[in-house]
Amino acid sequence: VKMGDKRGNERIIPRENIQTLCNQVTKNDVFDPEVEDLLIDIAEDFITNVTKNACILASHRDSDTLEANDIKLCLEKNWGIYVPSSTMDDTKTIKKPHPSATHTKRLEDIKNYQSSEKDVSSSKKKK
Repeated sequence: VKMGDKRGNERIIPRENIQTLCNQVTKNDVFDPEVEDLLIDIAEDFITNVTKNACILASHRDSDTLEANDIKLCLEKNWGIYVPSSTMDDTKTIKKPHPSATHTKRLEDIKNYQSSEKDVSSSKKKK
């Protein structure tokens, strides 16, 4: 469903939706209509970009149907936005990286060097 704005352009997002969203974020602030238009333009550009990139992903898998997973993958890869799923198969686990023994040794060496430098500089100040 597209709605027209006062410039004759068609809109995907009605102004009332942006006003409702703005009221949820800041209850006491009033936004200028130009600010609302700008927010609508940004949101619509984002929706267009996500949709186009997701369609590219769908065509890459030889499908002419856009699926929710295409949108999710596009959001994750292009914008770093993770959308949780209702299925347990799609849970994302974040693993804490474990440094290698070599890396841990390097960090210890750096700490030892820094502490020895502090000891040297403090002994010079005492003299």
